[in-house]
Amino acid sequence: MGKDGPLLQIDRLRLLGKYDFAWRNLRWSESAAIPLLIGWQGPIAVSGDVLVFRRPHQGIETARELLCLRTPSELRGVDAGYWGLTLPAEARDICIDALQDLLIYQCPYVDLY
Repeated sequence: MGKDGPLLQIDRLRLLGKYDFAWRNLRWSESAAIPLLIGWQGPIAVSGDVLVFRRPHQGIETARELLCLRTPSELRGVDAGYWGLTLPAEARDICIDALQDLLIYQCPYVDLY
């Protein structure tokens, strides 16, 4: 679990109690603002702790470039992170599932000829 490797059962139970308490009382160990980056729209998709932003292509509501941000979680041992993706075609609708490392996108048209 997390970056520290396997935990003892008692440690897992302790973390689960902290996690449950934090959500039931809406208490966070830390908070931080995520500023919008110039030239990026979003977030356009969210899954778990990953937010996806897009950079419009030629001023149109499609994108070839995506920026993914992973929010940190001290209780789950997750560090903040970010990475960029360049899609092979312009995408209009984007859906992600962070648990499956899955990205689905729809192209505005398909040229059959």
